[in-house]
Amino acid sequence: ALPRAVSSIEYLDADEATSLLSLVHRRSTESLRDGVLEVAVMLGLLAGLRRGEIFTAVWARDVVAPPISSGI
Repeated sequence: ALPRAVSSIEYLDADEATSLLSLVHRRSTESLRDGVLEVAVMLGLLAGLRRGEIFTAVWARDVVAPPISSGI
């Protein structure tokens, strides 16, 4: 019989998450690409998504934004 695969999942603690958000926020002012990265990192942290889930999402199908109110 084959040995069982061992998987491990690593999580960021609160300080690591704060440091990561701070870093991508500072970089987000440098380019549009870095701004997109900031959104991706926030989405991953807040929704508990893995890198593959974030970058393979079809935004129009998988991520639905609420309608924008005109305030009228």
